[in-house]
Amino acid sequence: MALPREEQAKIMRILSSMLSARMSLKDALLNLAEDYRDYGMISVPPEFSRFIPKEIQKGWVSEVLEDLVFQIDSGRSEEEVLAEAEIFDRDIRQSLSSAAASNSLQKVAVKLADFLELEAKLLGRLKKVIFAPTMAFFIAVLFTYVVVFRFVPKVVSTVNSPEKLPLTVKWAYTVSGHFFLFLAGILLLILGVVYFLRSGVWKSYLKVYREFEKLRFLSWLKILLEAGWGEVKVFRFLQDAGFSKKWREAIEDAIIGLEAGEPIDEIMAALKDKGLLKTTDLSFIKSGVSIGNIPKQIEILVRFLLIETEKLMGRTEVIVQTISTFVVGIYVTVIYIGIFLPLVTAIRRAMAS
Repeated sequence: MALPREEQAKIMRILSSMLSARMSLKDALLNLAEDYRDYGMISVPPEFSRFIPKEIQKGWVSEVLEDLVFQIDSGRSEEEVLAEAEIFDRDIRQSLSSAAASNSLQKVAVKLADFLELEAKLLGRLKKVIFAPTMAFFIAVLFTYVVVFRFVPKVVSTVNSPEKLPLTVKWAYTVSGHFFLFLAGILLLILGVVYFLRSGVWKSYLKVYREFEKLRFLSWLKILLEAGWGEVKVFRFLQDAGFSKKWREAIEDAIIGLEAGEPIDEIMAALKDKGLLKTTDLSFIKSGVSIGNIPKQIEILVRFLLIETEKLMGRTEVIVQTISTFVVGIYVTVIYIGIFLPLVTAIRRAMAS
């Protein structure tokens, strides 16, 4: 069971720092185990642990880390142990395991820590983008409930001639008698939105996410090439690293090309033709090929892309917040003009007569 990505970034930073200080992997894991004894929400007696989800039990991370140490003491290789470190996602486990096999664990751990912190930062910003639409949705639902289910029935019951009320008010009054249908509709809408978000269909239409995926691709490419992976092995790894459909298809084509003997610069040119890389991105990679150090040039490119992605993220936040506020404003206005205002007018006329 993997930890949240943000927590993996924290552990990787601590682990990389201890390895950089010439500490053995075993000692580093023992220190981490001590630090994570209180990680979790509740303390659970052993006899009840199987009835409580593992991720909320205190100490489960320490148990995993201590088990890794036990396996190292039992004679298993660091490569094998890290490949089964369930607190990390599969892509992180594979990278650490390969790094241990090539005696570059300390170096790769530092690069992974940098990458995971970058990823966590950008994903945090992406989550903020959907905060405004979420709040706007709940405001719209709350306003609808107050007007339609609380206000309309009370007012209509006091009107002498309800048949003279506007059609919109009559509709609202009809809806107010079916609260559970309204609730079911809201739940279906929420499930639809959740399904839409998880489907990933929206990713290719959101420019900031396209830039984020490119940044992920280049960061992984740099880390794995620095770890001494072959180009085919790198792309096979990236094939299962959680990219969107368009990227996965492009990576599959790249694997076929690499296995057929195509050079890496032509593979990258094909990614540019598919709209996944820009001309400047390709120029950096080609210069890396020419000097025999692709990771060095990618590192420069990643720094530049990070600045551009953060700027784009800020603009996206403003646009989404503006659109969601505008849509809710229109909705509230329609409810006010179509239902609330006619009822208030009817009350005034009744009082005047």
